[in-house]
Amino acid sequence: MSKLVLALTALSLFACGEVEDSDTCNVYDENYSHTVIYCNDEVVHADILCDDNGVHERDMCVGADQLPDMPLDNCENVNKCWRI
Repeated sequence: MSKLVLALTALSLFACGEVEDSDTCNVYDENYSHTVIYCNDEVVHADILCDDNGVHERDMCVGADQLPDMPLDNCENVNKCWRI
């Protein structure tokens, strides 16, 4: 599933617009795209997270509790939002 999300994300970057990192990008934002987990500056996982507030419906989303367990050292979750 994560390979599919990565492929779709890469395709969307070239076909639809730009996605950017932002300290203010949150899962409940309208322009939220996906969340990437980096470990040692490498992408190890990507998913589209569900909006726990229930404001935005997303197809094929997963709950934050379904993200894989990652070691805390040198790993971070980064939300990506569409530039608007």
